[in-house]
Amino acid sequence: MSYHAIIRFVNHVLISVSQFWVACAGVQAYKSGYCDNYYDTICMAEEYGMWNEYPNNHFKVIAKDMPRTFMNDPFYTEDIKKSIERVLRAYVWRNPTVGYIQGLNFLVFRLRKYLDEEDTFWVFVLIVETYMTPDYYVDMYGATTQANILTRIFRQYNILPEVTAKFEELNISLITFSVNWFISIFTAALPEESSFAVLDLFLLKG
Repeated sequence: MSYHAIIRFVNHVLISVSQFWVACAGVQAYKSGYCDNYYDTICMAEEYGMWNEYPNNHFKVIAKDMPRTFMNDPFYTEDIKKSIERVLRAYVWRNPTVGYIQGLNFLVFRLRKYLDEEDTFWVFVLIVETYMTPDYYVDMYGATTQANILTRIFRQYNILPEVTAKFEELNISLITFSVNWFISIFTAALPEESSFAVLDLFLLKG
């Protein structure tokens, strides 16, 4: 039986998808190192207008990306849109070194579809700060490196030679669009069920 089949059996028979992701990521143990209501405290800063006084250009980029985040998905209501934006803005407040990179909105959307807002924030924090290397999202160094490795694998093992040849003919680098696959952990590129399968395995095995 495949990993995905096992995971889905666990999800649907033993525990929910949300419980599975939260357990795999180790949210409860990680949260214990912070004050109670950590996420709510960050969000309270927004309610009191403190975020408006925080001069970070990432907030503007997040606002621009919100209308492009799976906007045709019925789940994407106005309330969910605000919820996802709040999670992303809260993370910028928490970790301005990483801040926000275009593509992370799709990852947060997929997480939010199964998790409540606070768990979405914490699983996202753990992905960025523990699953990934410290420099993965800073200046996109890690994501770009993986995109470069993927390009070399395509050439070395002659994968999809016709496609690769066409890209080269048009002077298009695979890195140009594949880097976004790695930034979003393929949530922006794959159909919903496939992207959930990737997240299942990623959160389980890293």
